Amino acid sequence: MSAPTAKQVAEEEAERLLAAAKLNPNDGGPFRSLGHHYARAGDAQRAARCYQRAVTLDPDDAEAGEALCDLLDVEGKESLELAVCKEAAGKSPRAFWAFRRLGYLQALGLAYHRLGMFTAAVKSYGRAIELDSSRVFALIESGNIQLMLGYFRKGVEQFRSALELAPHNHSAYFGLASALLAWSRHCVATGAFTWAANLLKEASEAAKVCSSLTGNLSCVWKLHADTQLALARCFPWEDGDIKWGMDEHTFKASVLEWRSTCLSAANGAKLSYQRALHLTPWEANIHIDTAVCLDLICTMEKNNSVDLIIWELPEKMSLGGLMLEPVNKDFWVTLGSVSSNQSLKQHSLIRALHLDMSLSEAWAYLGKIYRQSGHKQLARQAFDRARSIDPSLALPWAGMSAEDHNQYEAGAVNESYESCLRAVQILPLPEFQIGLGTIAARSGELLSPQVLMAVRQAVQRAPHYPESHNINGLVAEVRSDFQSAIASYQQAKFALDMMHRSKLDNRYPFVDVSLNLARSLFKAGLATDAARECEELKTKGLLNVDGLQIYAFALWKLGRHDEALSVSRNLAENLPSMKQESATGALGFICTLAYNITGTDSAALVIHTLPGQPSYNRELKFIISALDALQPNKRFQLPQLSMPPRLTSYEVMSEVHSNIALGKAIGGESNSCLGVEGGLSYLKKVLHMYPDCSLVRNHLGSLLLSGGDWTASHKAVRVTSLSHGHTSNRGLSSRKQYMKCLQNRTNTEIGWVMLKQLESRCSLNPGSDEIEINLKECIERKGSNPSKWVSLFNLACAQSSMRAEDFAIAEKALAQACAEKDADSCVLFLNGAMNMEMARRYAAPQFITLAASSLRKAQQKSQATVPVVSLLLAQADGSLGSKAKWEKNLRLEWFSWPPELRPAELYFQMHLLASQSTAVGAPQQKQQFLLPETMQSPGAWLLRAIHQNPSCSRYWKALQQLVYV
Repeated sequence: MSAPTAKQVAEEEAERLLAAAKLNPNDGGPFRSLGHHYARAGDAQRAARCYQRAVTLDPDDAEAGEALCDLLDVEGKESLELAVCKEAAGKSPRAFWAFRRLGYLQALGLAYHRLGMFTAAVKSYGRAIELDSSRVFALIESGNIQLMLGYFRKGVEQFRSALELAPHNHSAYFGLASALLAWSRHCVATGAFTWAANLLKEASEAAKVCSSLTGNLSCVWKLHADTQLALARCFPWEDGDIKWGMDEHTFKASVLEWRSTCLSAANGAKLSYQRALHLTPWEANIHIDTAVCLDLICTMEKNNSVDLIIWELPEKMSLGGLMLEPVNKDFWVTLGSVSSNQSLKQHSLIRALHLDMSLSEAWAYLGKIYRQSGHKQLARQAFDRARSIDPSLALPWAGMSAEDHNQYEAGAVNESYESCLRAVQILPLPEFQIGLGTIAARSGELLSPQVLMAVRQAVQRAPHYPESHNINGLVAEVRSDFQSAIASYQQAKFALDMMHRSKLDNRYPFVDVSLNLARSLFKAGLATDAARECEELKTKGLLNVDGLQIYAFALWKLGRHDEALSVSRNLAENLPSMKQESATGALGFICTLAYNITGTDSAALVIHTLPGQPSYNRELKFIISALDALQPNKRFQLPQLSMPPRLTSYEVMSEVHSNIALGKAIGGESNSCLGVEGGLSYLKKVLHMYPDCSLVRNHLGSLLLSGGDWTASHKAVRVTSLSHGHTSNRGLSSRKQYMKCLQNRTNTEIGWVMLKQLESRCSLNPGSDEIEINLKECIERKGSNPSKWVSLFNLACAQSSMRAEDFAIAEKALAQACAEKDADSCVLFLNGAMNMEMARRYAAPQFITLAASSLRKAQQKSQATVPVVSLLLAQADGSLGSKAKWEKNLRLEWFSWPPELRPAELYFQMHLLASQSTAVGAPQQKQQFLLPETMQSPGAWLLRAIHQNPSCSRYWKALQQLVYV
């Protein structure tokens, strides 16, 4: 009898287990064993049902429960697994396997958290929350990790979810307050101060609730103090409700309310720090935080002591922290920053540097001290040291900006602006932002969006600073928003009245703000208000030369001409005491005002009062030259204008010389016509100084045409056609001018051809055949050679299509031009070049044959060898496989160029010819004459090409291959 097989044994075992289960259906043991049997057999579904039956009968059966959960976990049925565990845990308090399973993911997340594997911990906590959304521990720990990773929004959401489940959980409140505090700091860095303030208010409430739940816990009180201190620093001043024309009382009430809110938050932070310090007096960092808070309160209350003997509260608290940790370098830096005693500040910072020479904050504060004491060289060295150690620190960038701002070179001002902009981007303090606006006003960067954002933030953060409102007004004024500028200048005046300074200190800022206000009022069309503002300054004896100009201009606009001339006379009396640049500008203003009110005679009298050899600026040169041209009797001559300084603007001086030439023409002896000889002689001299100026050339051409010489038209065309470089915008460069030319028409064939070229230059799409029809009518009317002009017209069409990169249409136009009888060699050359470009762009070899044919005809028709024709023909023949023709055309190309004008590409082609030509290695006696490629080695030809054009990568690659070979 044979032994039973394994299958038979398994079936018999299953039958026995089924029989046992039927005998006692309330016993879970047989079902557990049956589940093991099916699991070994690979029948997962039956095994799961057996395990489920066993767990239902006996919730304490850990073996069946674990096996069932493992099967469900493998199949991805987490929700069913969670339901099984919850059901077992609810039936029996001894179902430890179910409780362990329910807390498994949380325990795994905690383990990952302790090991520093934060991403894995977040995933584990997230999985636990998905399986059971009521897990407060997982929510809190996940929120802490999100906060640590910088995902503040996600952390806040986790803590809020935890508080919904457990409203009295102090850990959730603490985490929520910490997350909101960190999120607010990020908002402050990006300029969202209102959002940051709202977050800090919520954080303060959360910390307050947490303190009521925990009682005497130092860290909670410190957190509450941190939120209050941050709120006091970033709470913005909302000026949305303040409109233009509001009174001083409304502004002051708004600013005082803002200051009261900030001071209340700072005092609340002080009380919380004191409570935390009372609970843990051994915590040194709480002493330092209290010192910082007290320093902020002293700054806001403006009660800093100037007594060198009395110790201030911030200094005392800093010393308290140093008594606990005397070797803490950061504490020494804090003492140096909060102290008002210069000796103590310097000692503290040097002590910090003794502990750590690479402490960038200490170097930065030390540079600030040196700069305040006038040691500029030491300050620059300290700032450079701090910036090299930590480029992400804002103070050294601001310090270097202040140093460069005091210099008057253009490069220093630009560097000052860039440094200050960097400081503002790192740390948006209102002092840095106001400094950025001040430097931008000097460097002409007020239109920059970075400056606009920084100045608006400075107004929100420091509304009690008059400088912030004044710079904000300048930014609005340069953007032509004069109503906003007027409102900002008025707010600056109100802020000046609120400052506790002496009248002498307020005098000069008040004058600047008032003048800015008067200027904006005038630009806004409110000349009456501008004049009233200037009269108020005049009454106080504060109207300076800038104010006199605004006052005179406003009076002239109001029609009060006599008063305007009187004010201009007062301005002229102050000219000797003014700087040269300001004096010339004021003199130009006086001349312009006198000319507009009384005409050229009065302006001429003003010019006669000038010193003997004044140094005019460019605007004044233009004014004087214009007045000189308008004077028929030549009351004054200005020979110094003939040789202007080199620093004068190119465009302005060209207009000045044009005016002078016009004056010489007007002042000729003949009364019937222009005396062009004097103007022509002068402009010919000027043309040597400004050969690229189209204005001078056009003026010279117009005077030539006015002279009556029979060669004038030829000379005028030559003069005006050579202008390039600094061109004038008065030529045919717009669509309207082109359409005007088209309407005026022309009677010459070349005129219609030129109009076709202008059509493409004006970016006009040819929508009709009007030009072609008019050209044919002109040819028939004059009896001209139609083949010649049609060929030129097709050539112009091809050039227009090439400019638009429509090579297919260009090729058709050139083909039509070449089809005409006796086609010109230039047309054939362009046709060949276009076919070569078509072959390159579209990889179409059929165009190479057409190109070779056109280029060969162009070569034959040319009476002399034309450059580039033979080179293109050589490339075409080489592409068609004719090596002999390739060599022949390259040699012809070599001799078609003058030696001093040969380009780099020609030397490169000679390198290829020398490398591949059969004549290179031939015996010298077999050569009838010396071929050009044998004059140098291939390497020498290549080096010559690289020397002429070192930026071509093809040459370097060829040299690399030559070296390797």
